[in-house]
Order: sequence, then C-alpha cells, then structure tokens
Amino acid sequence: MGSATYRARLRMTVRGAIVIVLAAASIALGALTHLVAPLAIGLMLAAGTLVAWTVALSMRHAVAHGALRAAHRAQPSQPAWGTTVAITVAIDGRSLPRPLRLLTNATAHEEVHAHLAGYRGTVSVPARAGGWQTTYHVAPTELGTWPLGNLRLRFEDPLGLIAVSADFADDTHLIVVPRILAGPAQGTPPASPAALLAAGRTRGARGAEMDDSLLREYAPGDDVRRVHWPSSARRRTLMVRTEESAPIVRATVCVAGELLGTTTPPVRRRGAAPASAQWRARAHWPTDLVATLDNALRGHGREVSTIVCSQPLPPQPLETTNVGAALADLPDLTSFAWRAQLEQALGSVHGDQVFVVIPAPDAELLQALRLAANDARGARREAIICGPAPAEAIAQLVECGWVVHPSEVGSSDITALVTSAVRS
Repeated sequence: MGSATYRARLRMTVRGAIVIVLAAASIALGALTHLVAPLAIGLMLAAGTLVAWTVALSMRHAVAHGALRAAHRAQPSQPAWGTTVAITVAIDGRSLPRPLRLLTNATAHEEVHAHLAGYRGTVSVPARAGGWQTTYHVAPTELGTWPLGNLRLRFEDPLGLIAVSADFADDTHLIVVPRILAGPAQGTPPASPAALLAAGRTRGARGAEMDDSLLREYAPGDDVRRVHWPSSARRRTLMVRTEESAPIVRATVCVAGELLGTTTPPVRRRGAAPASAQWRARAHWPTDLVATLDNALRGHGREVSTIVCSQPLPPQPLETTNVGAALADLPDLTSFAWRAQLEQALGSVHGDQVFVVIPAPDAELLQALRLAANDARGARREAIICGPAPAEAIAQLVECGWVVHPSEVGSSDITALVTSAVRS
C-alpha cells in the first residue's frame, strides 16, 4: 500500500466566471442607466463572489496544511494478465476541519490506466467516515508495470464558484505478470513414515551403500525424493540424504527474443469494442509458456536459469527467481536479431537439461542446434517449437538427439505442452 504526496491548487469554476461577468455587466448597466435594480443585482453577485473567494482561500489553506493521506492497495499485488484485480483507493481526511468536510462539495476521482482496464476513464471515490474510499475491479490486459492513479480530490464552495483541488502524486505501480498455467501439485498431505517405508520396500532393499555421515532420519516435511531406500530397508526406518548429498539437477531455458513482446493494440475509449480475446491470448502465449515452464521446472526441484536471447540483452540468465515479473518488464523484442545470442547461450550452457523455445527453424538454426547437440555432453535437450515446422526439420532435430515438442502459438495447450517437456 503506497502513500501519496499532493499539491493544493485554487481555480475558478465555469459558474464562477459567468457570475463575475454578470456582476460586471449588471454594475455597468446600472451605472450607465442609473437604474437601481441592475446595480443592486450586480453588487449582490460581486458580494457573493467575494465571499466565495474568502471561503476558497480558507479551503486552500486547510487543504495545503491538512496533511491529507492517500493510498492504493491492489489484491493481488502481482496479478496475471486477464485476471480480476481489486484496487482499493483511500484518502484519509480526518485532519481536515470538520466544517470543510461537511459544508463544501467534495468529490474524489481516480484515473484508470488504459492498460489496466482496456480503456481510459475515471472512477468516483465516494465519501466515507473520516475521508473517501472505494474499491473497483479491473482485469489488466497488458504485461508490464503500470501506475495506479492519478487521484484528484476537489472541494467547491457552497455556491460552486471557486474550486480547490488536491492532485496526489502516487508512485504505486501494479506489476502485471504472465499466466502460469501449470505447476507442482499443491495441497497433497505428506504420507506417514510407516507408509513411505512400506511403499519403499517394493523398490528393493538392494542398492548402493552410502556413507552414514551423508544420511539422517526422515523428518516430517522432507522431500520424499531424498529418501535413500536401501539404507531405509536395512535399518527399518526412513533415512534421507542430507542437503549436501542430494543431487542438484540444473536446467537451462533459452528463449528466442523474437517470440516475446508484441505490439500493444490502440488504446480505446470506454464503450468502444475491445481487442479480441483470441488476439490477446495469441500475443501473450509465448510469455505465458516461458513463465509456466520455468515454474514447472522449479516445482520439480530443478535449479533453473532462464536466458532471453535478443540483441539488446546480454546472453545471461535473468537474475531473479520471479521470472514472471522479469518477463513482464522486457521491452518489445520482436524486431531484434536473436540467433547469434542463442548460439552463444547454447555454447556456454553447463547443465543437465537444456530447453529451447524457438520459432520454426530454418537451415541456419538447424545447424546451430546440431552443433549444440554435439557440445551438450550428455545433457538432455528439449526443443519447443512455436509455430508450424516442416516434418523434415523435426526429423533432423530428433536424429541429432533433440526431443521436439511442436506447438501452435495461441492454440496449443500450455499445460499439456509443459508437462510433456518436463516429464519426458
């Protein structure tokens, strides 16, 4: 929840300008014609304007020194695109004089960013006890970091002639990340040690001996994959490998930058026809695929390095465990070269598994993948091809050791595709 600073401004309303013009015209007419009625009306309007300015100056002083506090809160704080987000806007006005809140016309409006709701518009923030607060819902349409606000609180004198506004400068942003459509199973209760030991006996009591210093007894919450079944069967109690002895499986994901970042559709006005759901699904499909693949590999205990191959980016892994947020902040990479960076990344990979996410390969890319297969030194190689690929190209990749997963951008099931790649 971010807090915002503000600046108080005083300005005349359209009604106030009309009243001043009418007052001046009435006084001039009365002075020229020596008529009492126009002169009296003009003087009354001028007196009302003077009172309004006096009230407005008091309002401006109260607002400027009232220590107003405004804040935004988004739930969830890092939503995936297309999911509903509840944004709460709150202005604490308890420091303002009570007559100012009760006797003036106060309204608050929140400007909605076009990429959060798909349109430009404002949301009214109604008055609440001690301030103003509302919650509105949006479904972000674009990946990236988008500001919340701008937020304006406006006071008018009882006659509506002068307005004082407080424009809040808020640095709160909402990070819209890719959709993660598959992951490790959640909520599965851990089995009891007795049940695990009974199941482990079917795996056989024979196996390689292990140094006792690298083993310890099973504790609730330990990963079942670290159970050393031969030692457990021999000792009749579950024994697990310590962290130092547990094997670390490294996986590297190399992504062609051409697939990431698409041109944003024109921003529409509220009520205009939105971009089609199919267009958005196709535009975000490659980024959703990479985020889902990274998440699934981590869920299976892999140490993952994700490299986005594109000319403006160094061929280095994204230095974060929150790959979704890192992918959301990437610029549009569709117009940059990426093949040389992919070859460089594949040449420097040292891992047990290598995944490449690429468009349909041509002869040059096939040659680079063949060389990478020769240099892989036993690493498992998986290629996810985004787009229609010739059967001959797929056969050549399979022949040199790649496991190929063809797909269609925007239409293939990401969950099934990632599950097949991770478990193959």
